[in-house]
Amino acid sequence: MQEKITTLRAHMKGVGAVPFGAALALLLAPIFGLFYGAAVATAILFGGAALLLWGKNALSPDKLDSRLLLAVGVGTLLAPWVIGFGYMTSASFAIHTLAGLAIIGAVGYEFLKAKQAADKADAGTDGAATT
Repeated sequence: MQEKITTLRAHMKGVGAVPFGAALALLLAPIFGLFYGAAVATAILFGGAALLLWGKNALSPDKLDSRLLLAVGVGTLLAPWVIGFGYMTSASFAIHTLAGLAIIGAVGYEFLKAKQAADKADAGTDGAATT
């Protein structure tokens, strides 16, 4: 158990903490009365999904988890327009938009970092790609 807690703490450093923070913002905002109606449901749904996927990805990384987390970020970003809640100046609109962009950015950064690591592994010692 201590090993899993240590793994989660290590994953909460740097860019790995961004989806965690965005998920917590989505889950805690309805508790403080910032949302109502459909915004509460989407915040709990997307925030819970992001938190579960973040934890699963931290304990046993998988490409599918990252892609699902990206889909959650896109869903969070698009929810105010698709479902039609919140005005441009409302807290629900702002938190959904910022959380969605944060999750998408963090996952995109992880994808880019993994691609660069794969390219570096494919490159030969002289820097030319090997086939």
